[in-house]
Amino acid sequence: MLDDFEMRLNLWHARKNVRDWDAESSHIRCLAHNINLATQAVLGTYSKTPHYDPGSTAPLEPNVDVTHEELMRDVVGIVQCIAVKARSSAKRNALLKELQAKDGVKIPLTLLVDMKVRWSSTYLMLERAYELHKFADQAQQAFSSETEPSLYNGLPALERLHKAWTSRSKKDKYKQYRPALEAGLVKIKDYYDKTSYSHAYTMAMILDPDSKTNYFQKHWGNKLELEIRDNAEKIFEARWKELNEAAEKATITPSALKSRLHDNDSSDEEATPLSGPSTGPSSQPWLKEFKKYIDGDDEREKGQSMVEWWAVNSRRLPTWASLARDYLAIMASSVSSERAFSAAGIMISKCRNRLKADIVEALQVLKYLLQKNLVYCTLPYTSLWEIEQESIEDDDGSPDWVDVVSDDGFSGDDEDAVVL
Repeated sequence: MLDDFEMRLNLWHARKNVRDWDAESSHIRCLAHNINLATQAVLGTYSKTPHYDPGSTAPLEPNVDVTHEELMRDVVGIVQCIAVKARSSAKRNALLKELQAKDGVKIPLTLLVDMKVRWSSTYLMLERAYELHKFADQAQQAFSSETEPSLYNGLPALERLHKAWTSRSKKDKYKQYRPALEAGLVKIKDYYDKTSYSHAYTMAMILDPDSKTNYFQKHWGNKLELEIRDNAEKIFEARWKELNEAAEKATITPSALKSRLHDNDSSDEEATPLSGPSTGPSSQPWLKEFKKYIDGDDEREKGQSMVEWWAVNSRRLPTWASLARDYLAIMASSVSSERAFSAAGIMISKCRNRLKADIVEALQVLKYLLQKNLVYCTLPYTSLWEIEQESIEDDDGSPDWVDVVSDDGFSGDDEDAVVL
């Protein structure tokens, strides 16, 4: 589908003076979805019980096969079956809530059923089951922000997850889960290697003023850090020329990300700051601004978001700010777009099937502004007058009441008089 889109877009007559769009290097995969697939690989290897399918009439039974020379209980499958049976019976559901009410729970809870297409649903199901045991995802959340950049968290999160699962798979304590962890590691490595086709991941990390290239120096080594820096300079040079001179293509090599999953143990002592290529300012006029940021000691103030920092420093670093507007706007997860599709699906119902695109767009924007409290209403004149009149006291016959006579001769009995 992307290949067809690439061909049609590049053949479009309106893009004659624009460089061709490349589908492979522009394909940003949903990292939350990648982690979910890896997690499903772990659970699918450990638990053979299928996800609950409301449309299936087959009974849902847990897997209790004997493996690794010992009897293993399919805990996930058992919880799934209990949750399905509890929720499919109104009587059982009511009994569970009644038991919670007797124990003083003001808002009784019910068991949750996991779904294959819903991220973290198995974790939420197990967490709720553990919470309700006496009565009878976190990695993905970092990618789901709608208002803050999230792509810069992608590579570090995948590397930390891979490292954690690798260390546990080597311990005898987790021996029975080793096949499941290895299946998840294969998924993580597969999607991690695909990030090397795009430089958006590394550029998003460089555009974090608190980090820049520090993460690469510490975890990847000086050689790969220098390669990342050289690629960033080529991208910066191309953007500077687009903003200041005629558009010019820059040859950008893919980021060297492959085979880095097992080399994350570099110590702080091994990291040494690198100075960029020294060239005269006349031949490379963009180099001054490039080094001003990449070698600077910039950092965000406490509580300051990345978007706010770039808004403040956009005039000081105009080319870097232009890159920030492009790369930091890339979401690491498709959560926000899928929410928009779901909201549009709710809006365009059978009773509203003749809404046109412009009306749907306006309603979606208005609903978002209302939900985020971004609509500021100014009270009309009559409402302001009524609020002012509420503070005026009526004459109750008290001897302390004083009528103020204004310069134009009107007394306090008049409608517009000032009362003290």
